[in-house]
Amino acid sequence: FVDENWNDLLGHGTWVAATIRHYAPQAELYAVKVFSRELRTQAETLARAIRWAARSGMDLACLALGTSNPA
Repeated sequence: FVDENWNDLLGHGTWVAATIRHYAPQAELYAVKVFSRELRTQAETLARAIRWAARSGMDLACLALGTSNPA
């Protein structure tokens, strides 16, 4: 699934990118969207995003993830 809408509807990715930009202004940032309108995604979507970053030669991938599920 490819979503052509790159707007950050939740705001978290934009906040993380701004923080990275503050501490590493020379870094090249790439947005890989795995969430849309809610903080819920599929494991396969996340895995595809990680594989894309690795294949694309990313040196570092920031995964700002969390869950309320204690399991």
